[in-house]
Amino acid sequence: MKSIKVSPPDSYGGEDDIEVFDNWIAGLLRWLRIQNVCRQRKDSLRIDLCGSTLKGLAADWFAEEVESFHRSIDEWQFEDIICALYKHFIHRVTAQSAADKYKKTKFIKAEGALAFYNNLKCHANHMVQRPDDYSFRRDFLLGLPQDLVENLMKSRRVSAEHTPIEILLEEVKAMESNLLAIENHRQSRHEASHSKSAPMVPPRQTSQTYRAVRFVRRENSRPERPSVTRTGNSTRPGSSSQPPRNNDRG
Repeated sequence: MKSIKVSPPDSYGGEDDIEVFDNWIAGLLRWLRIQNVCRQRKDSLRIDLCGSTLKGLAADWFAEEVESFHRSIDEWQFEDIICALYKHFIHRVTAQSAADKYKKTKFIKAEGALAFYNNLKCHANHMVQRPDDYSFRRDFLLGLPQDLVENLMKSRRVSAEHTPIEILLEEVKAMESNLLAIENHRQSRHEASHSKSAPMVPPRQTSQTYRAVRFVRRENSRPERPSVTRTGNSTRPGSSSQPPRNNDRG
């Protein structure tokens, strides 16, 4: 079986952001597992590969504290380097922001309960001290819509005190689907009844009037030409055109 080629994770540059740091750690550990660089016997190789995924201030710190001849610690362990990077670049105020994001996480109806659960869990994992299971279940139910929680407690008898989070999440998703189906059915019935009760609108008539035009065919007739009577060099209308007779024969 050929070895799988996987690109290294995005480099960490010393950002004071707990989410950026956690994403870098997750990508680094995944990359090391795929490359089969695990366990204590390969710790020196893990340290070298860890240094290759750093940049900026983090790379400068690694070169000064881990690789320099003047380093204060001669032999580093991989886990110790990760902890030192966290302590050096992630401040308490930044870590506290994850707790603030956890408290400000809101349910959005367009995204649904599953997205709300994932966001809440993501912010909880980034906190310095993660909430215990009961607190997390309680915060999850408190963030859901009131009608959804009431139907859950009445019909499914779930609670933050006695229901595991896996079962609680499945019950929430099922109840959310049922309420959405009921809402769609109610809206469809409302639209159907509204369309039946609406008055029939007669077709619109235009006010334009049409006039019938008759074409009369006229016969072509030529007018009669008047007779012309000539007198000397001139002619008059109505006179005969024959010359005068001479009565003298002698």
